[in-house]
Amino acid sequence: MTKTKYLLLLLTIIILLSRIFFLNAGYGSEEDAWGVGLTAKHIAKTGEYEASRLPGHPLQELFYAAIALNSSVAAMNAVTAFFSLLVCVFFFLILRKLNYKQCLLATLCLAFTPIVSINSTNSMDYLWALAFMMMSFYWLLHERYIFAGILLGFAVGCRITSILLFIPFAVYLFSNSRASVINIFRLGTTTALVSLAMFYPVINKYGWGFFHYYDQFPYPPVSKVIFKATIGVWGSIGSIVVFIAMMIIIKNFISERKTDASGNKLSIAAFVAIILYTGLYLMLPQKSAYFIPLIPFVILLAVRYLNHSGFRIFACSIIVSSFLFGINLSDNTRGAEASSMSKDVMLGGQTVHLDFLYGPVMDDYLKRKARINFTEQIVTKTNELTDKSIIIAGWWLNPIEDKLFGKHNGNIKYVYTIDEADMMENIDKGFTIYYLPEMDSINDLRYKISTTKVLCEPLFK
Repeated sequence: MTKTKYLLLLLTIIILLSRIFFLNAGYGSEEDAWGVGLTAKHIAKTGEYEASRLPGHPLQELFYAAIALNSSVAAMNAVTAFFSLLVCVFFFLILRKLNYKQCLLATLCLAFTPIVSINSTNSMDYLWALAFMMMSFYWLLHERYIFAGILLGFAVGCRITSILLFIPFAVYLFSNSRASVINIFRLGTTTALVSLAMFYPVINKYGWGFFHYYDQFPYPPVSKVIFKATIGVWGSIGSIVVFIAMMIIIKNFISERKTDASGNKLSIAAFVAIILYTGLYLMLPQKSAYFIPLIPFVILLAVRYLNHSGFRIFACSIIVSSFLFGINLSDNTRGAEASSMSKDVMLGGQTVHLDFLYGPVMDDYLKRKARINFTEQIVTKTNELTDKSIIIAGWWLNPIEDKLFGKHNGNIKYVYTIDEADMMENIDKGFTIYYLPEMDSINDLRYKISTTKVLCEPLFK
């Protein structure tokens, strides 16, 4: 067995063993993960495509629909874990192709970056898209431009923002030659055609206005935007180390440019990818996972521009950050249970755990378990209601609908949010309207009202 095959085997064993424990804890800690599973069941039952959320993620949604009614949640999450393995295998092969050193440590750094590790065992699309992006990158380096375009189109079929990767790819390929323009054209045309084919079900269902997504709530406070972009991605220790490393990387890159005017096109392309996905996040800074596509490029730059010892500190700090020193919301319905080594503090107007024993990965797992437990409490409580009732469920709607799939109580209607006019109309029709914890504030915020608590009752008093 060659050294490369041995290292890939070792990498595969480490990654798969690290994922197995977390597969059987619901679809994920965020509502969209539950929406993916629920939508897959709807498609499988009706035979008609529907988007889990616009602008759609058709490749993942249709694949899941093919297995949803005959698979457990753990099996569906295992598909994502497999894609996370593909991400790492192809990232390792990319580094080997580029003749970079410390390939195994760099790949483990990617595998155990907190936001990557968390999303490798749920039903979200982030790692599906990243796997196809890394496969496309690998074949791009092998000058297989049409094949790279097909794979990038598959990435777009999982997550439409993957199309942005075409820009750094084009930067990497561009030179003052006709051949480079032709190669960029081949890559771009293939990507566009495959992407359109992937989105045919979405366009057929929703028309050309499918690319419609608006945020229901105001732009988050700056403190949350920064938290999600740093600690939410890299962990507490990792975010500090990444910040320092990026300063060194930029300094060394500038120094290299001064001595070599031609520079390194791959480094420039990596910086372009980082800037593009950072900008995309800032447009709608709701989830740390929006940074996932840029993480391989940060690590790639770190391998190139940090010295041997510096990169070891960089990689090990990020890996450790997955498992220790977590910061998590203190909430018994959707937060993680604190360990014996934690302290509650106020941060950004919310009480959070500073946990010295549990890191982001364990915190996310405990949040998933808490979501399952509280969903069961909600369903038990609503089954006790005898009158016509409406439940303002908010981010609990998808897990509730999944729990009740095919077993709805006719007297109970669940809604995400409800405006004041509809509240008044339904009250006049004899409905009692209840809200779940925090959903009175969320409903008021959504419609810019202050009457939810006045017109409705808390389900849990």
